[in-house]
Amino acid sequence: MNTRLALFILLFRWWNALWVQTFFQPDEFYQALEIAHNFVYGTGFVSWEWREGIRSAAHPLLFALVYKCLNLLHLDTVNSIFVAAPKLVQGTFAAITDVATFEFAKVRFGRRAAVWALVCSLLSFFNAYVSVRTFSSSLETTLTVLMFWQWELWQKAMKSRSTENVKIRHLLLFSLFFLLGFIIRPTNALFAIPIGLEWLYRLKKFSFRTFFPSTLSIVACLVLVTGLFLLNVYLDTWFYSRNIVPLISFLKFNVASGKSAIYGINTWHYYLTQGLPLICGFMLPFVLLGMTGRDYVRVLSILAPFSLLAHKEVRFVYPLSPILLSAAGYCISRCISRIRRQKIALVIFLLHSFIAFFLCRVHQAGVIEVMPTLKQLADANTTGVLLMPCHSTPWQSHLHSTLAETNWRFLTCEPSEYPSGEDIRFYEDMSAYLDAWENWPDYLVIFEERRPALEAYFAAHNLAYTQRARFFNSYIHDDSRRTGDVTVLRALRNNVNSVNN
Repeated sequence: MNTRLALFILLFRWWNALWVQTFFQPDEFYQALEIAHNFVYGTGFVSWEWREGIRSAAHPLLFALVYKCLNLLHLDTVNSIFVAAPKLVQGTFAAITDVATFEFAKVRFGRRAAVWALVCSLLSFFNAYVSVRTFSSSLETTLTVLMFWQWELWQKAMKSRSTENVKIRHLLLFSLFFLLGFIIRPTNALFAIPIGLEWLYRLKKFSFRTFFPSTLSIVACLVLVTGLFLLNVYLDTWFYSRNIVPLISFLKFNVASGKSAIYGINTWHYYLTQGLPLICGFMLPFVLLGMTGRDYVRVLSILAPFSLLAHKEVRFVYPLSPILLSAAGYCISRCISRIRRQKIALVIFLLHSFIAFFLCRVHQAGVIEVMPTLKQLADANTTGVLLMPCHSTPWQSHLHSTLAETNWRFLTCEPSEYPSGEDIRFYEDMSAYLDAWENWPDYLVIFEERRPALEAYFAAHNLAYTQRARFFNSYIHDDSRRTGDVTVLRALRNNVNSVNN
């Protein structure tokens, strides 16, 4: 890929990252930026995963470095820069994913297919919506496509009898990207299953010497993997200030105990009937037609173990995206005439642009748009409570306010509280929950769905709140508690102890 095209992709993803102004899932903030903020500034909500030590510090430390640089340059006082900086970093990773998808497809299918794979990657509404968000699975996707790309290059080098240095380089890079992905998300090991199956197959089909690494290659990879793993153990020990291996805790919680099911249980076919269609969008027919037998084995061997886990999210299999979109590019490049290819690209562009605009600019926009208002109120030394389902908005990654840490809060939903978390108690019996309050805050932030019940409670308990601001959030929502606009209510008079009067 030439430098100009790579630069265009980088600028496009930077724009994409800044253009996204909606909320998708809490992990974008609470498993990355919030932890990074707490590490650098000492303020920020630390969720139970990080108190229990089930996640590696590698991912949030990446953004902690961003915050530390902003702090040293005194740029963290400008909120727009503070919010935008992590987005630009993640936008860079998204651009690397696009470029690596092109390179992977070029090795697999040739240059023309690679060009169309890149077009599919850039036209993907799911990439526009997810790849630029600070999820660990977004970075995992980048590392996974780099891993598959290097694997393809290594196989090609082995078959072509390339020099030993070339073989070692590709195998080392493959090992590096695999281990980094594994550190970021241990379930990334599942994406290596098809690689192991392919290697065993080729050992059987071809001569043993053709696809068995040299002793020097094996030693070099072992040194790299061992060194990087020990470095990560050191970083985690330093981060948590105790001897710990998060991988063990992660596997205990998510696999052995099955406790991840408290976040929702999905049917076994979720990834086939919902996950892949979401990732591929209107390109799904071309994906299915373009996938070779090898691709089907890769995809199904990865989906099978993921489907055995009770809790499923489309993000978990998002690293399959480059493989799927490369297959779509291959199909479009080989099966359709030039004019039809252009027409299909135009149709996909129009359809996916509409979906991307809705998801990136409209759906759940209010919970992001309200944050500058909340920062302004928090910096004015006011008090407030977000009477919403837990983690409905970002927190210190957008507020960046010491006063907010002490004067503002949101309802929690820790697994230790399950099945009666704070937000569950509020929604199941709002009156009983509010009756326990001794002091009422200056501001309440709610979804419109809760407003009629709150106003009835205010009237019955001699409380007075009026609307301070209101932000459109969504037309539809799969959680009825999050329906309606985001509303900021301001206390009209001293409400302290009014509940008991």
